[in-house]
Amino acid sequence: MRGWSESVCCHRDGDCLEVVWDGSDGIETEVYYTTRPEIDGTEKFLCRGTDGSACLCIQLGGERVYFILRREGYAPVMVAERLVVLEGACNFRDLGGYRSSDGRRVKWGRLYRAGSLSGLTPADVRHIGALRLKTVLDYRSPGEAERHPDRPIPGVRYLAVPAVSGDYAIDMSAENLMRKLPELQKMGDPAVLVGQGYARLVFGNAAYREMFALMRAGVGVPFVQHCTSGKDRTGLGAALLLLMLGVPEETVRADYMASNRYIAGCATRMPDKSASVSDPTLRAALHDLMTRVHERYLDTAIGAIRGKYDSFEAFFAAEYGLTAADQAALRDRYLE
Repeated sequence: MRGWSESVCCHRDGDCLEVVWDGSDGIETEVYYTTRPEIDGTEKFLCRGTDGSACLCIQLGGERVYFILRREGYAPVMVAERLVVLEGACNFRDLGGYRSSDGRRVKWGRLYRAGSLSGLTPADVRHIGALRLKTVLDYRSPGEAERHPDRPIPGVRYLAVPAVSGDYAIDMSAENLMRKLPELQKMGDPAVLVGQGYARLVFGNAAYREMFALMRAGVGVPFVQHCTSGKDRTGLGAALLLLMLGVPEETVRADYMASNRYIAGCATRMPDKSASVSDPTLRAALHDLMTRVHERYLDTAIGAIRGKYDSFEAFFAAEYGLTAADQAALRDRYLE
């Protein structure tokens, strides 16, 4: 069976979803849709064609839609919109669809990442409920979680597992960063400090250990991992997850950097708390800390891993207790 190119993707256009593939070869492609993240024969036929795109403009009660593409000589492939569009939360997205180094793809509808869930609306709660989530992993500090508690989601287990603890514990809420930023600037370039923090977080982190434990057990999946903005603690957790599944570094980096785009997309409905800072230098630094990521942050973390271990496989075995057999089993479970 031949594999599909990386051009297979799904975009939102208003109330419509468009699935796109490489149609330059002129091979007829059949497009199906479903609200289940499995290829199980229950999907409904949408259309067939050779032009490389199809559009679906129907309401399915708020449920998430997955497309399945079939063509002769190819294994069927599933694709969905990466962003889960919510009214009161940003940067909530599905890690499915990424291709691993062995040609398989991360399964859709199992592994999610997000920013704060404290502002979920009733409609959001219903939408997330349709994802069949089992667990929420909250990487925020106790202070952040206390000030802005997650909105409960019926039937979903909540786990508070701060990703930054011990001597390096810090409250990453906007309110605390506004107080601490002048002090942090005296310690050096905040961007350098963030990178150094990433390098510490990757080793033996109890929060990420819990994430991998959930993946091994299976019963707590699907899950969403989140922090305040869904970009640093969550971005690193998602990067480790994808690297363990064998997704290439280039793809991992692209997913990490996508937070800039998704957070910017929320700017019109999420208050800019840095705007109240009068000093323009401090305001710009705070805005950057709260809303953006930079490649050098993730590069610092990956560099720290490479400086200590010969391979990612050795890193996951030593730091997270995942043997080679464990890692292979997880790839078989979460790749297709």
